[in-house]
Amino acid sequence: MMRSPHGLFLMILFFHSAAFAQEKEDTTTLAFSIRQGRLQGNFRSALLMTNNAPGLTDYQVAATGGHLLYQTGSFKGLRLAAGIHFTFPVFSSDLSKADPVTSAASRYESTLLDITHPSEKRGLAMISVLNLSWHWKQNRITMGRQFLNTPFINMQDNRIQPNSVEGIYTDIRLKKWKVEAGWLYRIAPRGTMHWYSVAGSMGLYPRGSNSDGSRGDYGGNIRTKGIALLGVHFKPGENLHLQVWEQYADNLFNTMLVQGDYKIPSGKNNRWLLSLQYIRQDIINEGGNPDPAKTYFSSNKVNIAGVRTGWESKTVRLLLNYTRIGSGGRFAMPREWGTEPFFTFLNRERNEGAGDVQAVSATVKKEFPKQRITMELGYGRYFMPDVKQYALNKYGLSSYDHTKITIDYVCGGMLRNLKLSALYIYKGEKGNTYGNLKYVINKVNMSHFALIVNYPFPAK
Repeated sequence: MMRSPHGLFLMILFFHSAAFAQEKEDTTTLAFSIRQGRLQGNFRSALLMTNNAPGLTDYQVAATGGHLLYQTGSFKGLRLAAGIHFTFPVFSSDLSKADPVTSAASRYESTLLDITHPSEKRGLAMISVLNLSWHWKQNRITMGRQFLNTPFINMQDNRIQPNSVEGIYTDIRLKKWKVEAGWLYRIAPRGTMHWYSVAGSMGLYPRGSNSDGSRGDYGGNIRTKGIALLGVHFKPGENLHLQVWEQYADNLFNTMLVQGDYKIPSGKNNRWLLSLQYIRQDIINEGGNPDPAKTYFSSNKVNIAGVRTGWESKTVRLLLNYTRIGSGGRFAMPREWGTEPFFTFLNRERNEGAGDVQAVSATVKKEFPKQRITMELGYGRYFMPDVKQYALNKYGLSSYDHTKITIDYVCGGMLRNLKLSALYIYKGEKGNTYGNLKYVINKVNMSHFALIVNYPFPAK
């Protein structure tokens, strides 16, 4: 953790400005590629508030920060990129203090700052991007610290700083085909200001329970060399997209995803939508540790199916979604690595860590171009295993319903890049919590509000 970002600001700004000091430059030189570099970034402020059921602790936190990213121009196809993320706390509840009734800590607010130092009040900074990439035609290979968005490793970019990963990743395009592949060996999870080995990144977030109900103890007890990713896309036209993904987490588990998305034109600018999804997980060796109390992945296999249908026009999108997680075991995907790819996913809750789940959701999104406003309403019903059925319910989450409202507003004129986003969530209890408030706090009978201000630059 770097306590002050000033040195990093000066380093990037000096590197960028120095490249412009020369008046004349040979266009084939490295100096010229640096001169053609691009400095970009995003300033962000966020306010999060959670109101729990009466008698339980409520939480509030606000912070401001963002990122700066510098990338050189091309030199024989090579580009160098360096970037930092920085966060300044504005105010917050005492995130280091547990709820006196349940001993639970803040769930959402803690990831706005640094969950490993919840009482930290000073500015935080981290070198989140530092890589060398080689580009040819529409292809590229990137080595070093970078951002990725895949079904199982993704940025989950809804706090001040997103997930960042370190490794080698390639993106190759061949007409109707696209192939992505990589090997990752370090991760900087959202809500931290540190780089960790893949094993070290697991268990930073709450660990839930083992299959026998004991507290999860895999943090610091996992052995893995890294993560291999392979994604193959086929798009024969605008209306069909087929993709297959393999994620091999060494010594832990293997996850396969097969998904097809099909659009059926229906008049001018209108389309019917249909998507199918299948996910399969299998254990590798003992799931990270031969001791069942310290292992991460304890299921032999998990099968998941999803269906989505809907309709969209130029300004409206309607979706109906269904997910079924089989009863063979708990779907496992470290929350430090990203959000799950289920069609029924709604902001601020996941079904990771659960098996024998049925979920249905519906969303409607409407754009108002003249007013520069986009609104989205979502509702879901999630049928979970009993909270005491630990082998299928890692985090003790009862059945619940989930309502989501988002409003995005993009300013005009000189502030045309400024975007304001508001999110409201309510989750209601639909299962048995046995009068135990540890199954309630931060999970059900609660509301959550977020206000995010984004200003990316340079302006488009």
